[in-house]
Parts: sequence; structure tokens; C-alpha cells
Amino acid sequence: MKLYAVVSLLVLLAIHNAESGSWQGDIQKTRLVKLYGFIVKESQMIQSNAVITNTPNAWNCAYAAYPQLTNLLPAYSQEIDKCLKSTTNENDGNRCCDPVDYNTIIKAVAITNNAMKC
Repeated sequence: MKLYAVVSLLVLLAIHNAESGSWQGDIQKTRLVKLYGFIVKESQMIQSNAVITNTPNAWNCAYAAYPQLTNLLPAYSQEIDKCLKSTTNENDGNRCCDPVDYNTIIKAVAITNNAMKC
């Protein structure tokens, strides 16, 4: 439960810092909310695996994965912000942000896969 509180707080802070009423702010908020949902689902899969396996090693891996997943959010937010500041319109902004989404999702899946192998 602590994980969800920390992740929620990070997302709220990032959304609060996004420019309100601008296309940049809209893109950043939308992408942060989607990544938050993805990280929550990954965390739930890891936790379910630990419950099913019910070994100390599985729980240790699950607890080790949570901070790794939450640490993706601030770096992601910074990369999205950098992308949006380097573009002049919404289409270019989205095109610039798509690889950031992809790379972050790949990292989250790798963290999940490693935690599930324990």
C-alpha cells in the first residue's frame, strides 16, 4: 500500500508542475497518468506472483522492485518535460515523447520480469 501512496504523490507533484492550460501540460499530464496506471498494474502482477509463490525470495524480489518502479516516474517526467520544451507544436511534442514512453515501459517490464523470476 505504501508503494501506491508514494507513486500517487509523485504523479500528483508532476501533474501539479505541468503547465496548466497548454498543450505541453495536457500531453505531460496524460502521459504521466497512463504511466502511473501501467506501474500500478506491474506492481500488482509482482505482488500477485509473490502471494502465489509465497517464498521469502519472491517477497524480497517484490519489495526490491517497488522502488525501482517508482524511481522511473521522476526520470520519465523530466524526459517528457525536456521533449516538450524542445518542440513547438502538439504533433511534434507527441512524436518526441513516444520513444520516451517506449523506453520507460521497456524498463518497467524488465524490472517486473526480473522480480517474477525470483
